[in-house]
Amino acid sequence: MTMQTLPAGWFQIGWSHEVQRGDVRPLRFFGEDLVLCRYESGEIGLFDAYCPHMNANIGFGGATVGDTLVCPYHGWRFDRAGCNTLIPYSDRLNRSKGLRVWNVQEVGRSIILAWYSPDESSPTFDPPDTSALPGLGDPAFYEIGPSSSRHYANLPMQVDFVSENTVDMSHFKFVHETPEIGTMLQLDPIDHRLRVQFSMPMKLYRSDGGGGIEDAVTEVTNWGLGLIMGQFADGSVLLQAQTPVDDTLCDLMLTMVLPRNDSETTEPTGNQLARIKMAWRQVENDIVIWTHRRRGSKTRPIAEEVAAFKTFATWKRQFYLPTSNGSEGELVNTPSGQGSRSQSEVGS
Repeated sequence: MTMQTLPAGWFQIGWSHEVQRGDVRPLRFFGEDLVLCRYESGEIGLFDAYCPHMNANIGFGGATVGDTLVCPYHGWRFDRAGCNTLIPYSDRLNRSKGLRVWNVQEVGRSIILAWYSPDESSPTFDPPDTSALPGLGDPAFYEIGPSSSRHYANLPMQVDFVSENTVDMSHFKFVHETPEIGTMLQLDPIDHRLRVQFSMPMKLYRSDGGGGIEDAVTEVTNWGLGLIMGQFADGSVLLQAQTPVDDTLCDLMLTMVLPRNDSETTEPTGNQLARIKMAWRQVENDIVIWTHRRRGSKTRPIAEEVAAFKTFATWKRQFYLPTSNGSEGELVNTPSGQGSRSQSEVGS
């Protein structure tokens, strides 16, 4: 029994500030061409991109009218269930063919998540809400916008490389400029979540370039293999989202959630802006490693690392579905499945 290449789970496909009312955007994730829209009501929808009529990609030139999505080629309209509701030059509707609808959720009017499963099944666990994502939608924190979000597209890397880093205490000293190797305080696999708490000396960053070293405890929660929430001692939260584009490429989306340091400003300034730049730089150090690691090969952790890496490997298997391709193999280098076809209400 081999395993699917792409894991099931909730994955980020964008930010709320990118999609205004009436916007229609083409996307490509999970080996699929998709179309994301925001209706005039303010809610969002996610569909397969191609119109069942003449296979036009609705993401390019499409529009919304009310709560319908309009194909740019012949003006066919589709409702939130993907059903054809209007053919402008006919009294009939095409009830036999519609658009595939994807489960999509918008959290805290900040991030947009989609459910993917290779077997096209409905979600097996809920996406995180604002209670699980501190600061999102909270007026005491800055709203998420261009300065507090960053998108790295089409990275040639394996999706679970990112989550694996959360149990790897040794790499911090060599990749992230910490003076010592971190100490893991807690490692708890809880259903679809993996919680990690660790302590290590960390460098503080200020807008003037200064900053000393301070011992700090960090808590990280992996929400499946698509989302990582890091909560830091200074009250900031870093959301890392790794989303498969296809079998070989991933997008990485970073969101920095910061307490307001000035009630009059709409964007982070001063030390908070320096904090964002520091976070981007540290993840970029990781990207150099992730995009040049060999995929599908066995790793060889030493005795001090075995327990944490084994816990991670056991936990992550729940997100990979078995396929009947013969003897059991690795979790990578096997054909991927297709996207979820199930229908969803849109959350906020």
